[in-house]
Amino acid sequence: MDDEVEGMTIALTPVQMAAVLDGQDVPESASLSNRLWGTVGLVGGVVELVGAGVLCIAPEPTMVTKAGCVVLGVHGFDTLATSGRQVWTGTPQRTATSVTASSAAEALGASRETADGIGLAVDVAVPLVVASGLGAARIVAVMRGGRIRLVEHEAAAGSRLGGHTMARHVGQTDAQLLARVRTATRPGPRAVSTFADLATAERAITETLRANAAAVRAWSRGAAAGSKSPELEHVLGYVVGRGVQFGSTAVNDLSGVRIILKMESYNGKPFYILTAYPI
Repeated sequence: MDDEVEGMTIALTPVQMAAVLDGQDVPESASLSNRLWGTVGLVGGVVELVGAGVLCIAPEPTMVTKAGCVVLGVHGFDTLATSGRQVWTGTPQRTATSVTASSAAEALGASRETADGIGLAVDVAVPLVVASGLGAARIVAVMRGGRIRLVEHEAAAGSRLGGHTMARHVGQTDAQLLARVRTATRPGPRAVSTFADLATAERAITETLRANAAAVRAWSRGAAAGSKSPELEHVLGYVVGRGVQFGSTAVNDLSGVRIILKMESYNGKPFYILTAYPI
C-alpha cells in the first residue's frame, strides 16, 4: 500500500469483482438461479485451475507452493465437475469435498444438520486456507445480492496474514482519529478517516466500484501482478464517515470514497487487493 494511503484493505477474486461491477443477484431459490450459481462456480473452478497450474511450476525451495498446487488443483476439478452438473440439472449440487467432510463429521457423532454445515465450511475453506497460509489479506469480500459483505479474519500473533482490521477503519470515534494523527509516524498518510459503520462501508465501497466499473475493467485488462490502479473516486449522497487532516484538529464529515486496486497473485491465483477510505 502506498505510504500516503491508509484504508480498509479487502481481497476480492476476479469472479467476485465481476459480480460487484455487474450488480449480480443470484439467489438459490429457483432452478434458473441454481443454473446461474453453477455458472459462477464453473468460472470459480476455472480460476482455481489456472492458479494451480501456475503454482505447480513456481520455484519454491520449501515446496509449500507445490502442496498448495495439489490442494487447489483437486478442489478446482471438484468444483468444476460439480458446477457442470448444477448447470445441467438446475438443482443444487454438493462437491465431493463437502460430501466427504459431512460424512466424516457424521461418523464422529455429529448430527446430520451439523455435519452438513461442517461440509459446507470445509468446501469453502479449501482455497482460502491455502491462500491464508501463504499471506493473503485477512479481510475477505463475499457477494450477497451483488453487494459486498465484509468478513473479518483476525490474524493470530505471528501469522503472515495481511490487511487492516475492521476495528481500525470502521466506527472509530473522533478521539480515536485524533489519537492516530498524533501518534502516526511521518512520512505517512496525509489524513486518517473511518467509515461510519460496517453497513455504510459495504454500501459505499460497492457503489464506488460500480460508478468506476468502466475504469476498473479497462485497467484490469492490462494489469500485471503488482500493478496499482489509478485512484478511483466517487461522491455519495450521504455521509460515509469522518476524517481529519494532519496538522488539524478538526474532524469532518466525509461523503466521498477513494479506492486503489492492486492486482496480486498469491499461490499463482490472481485477485485484487482493494484499499478504500472516506475522503
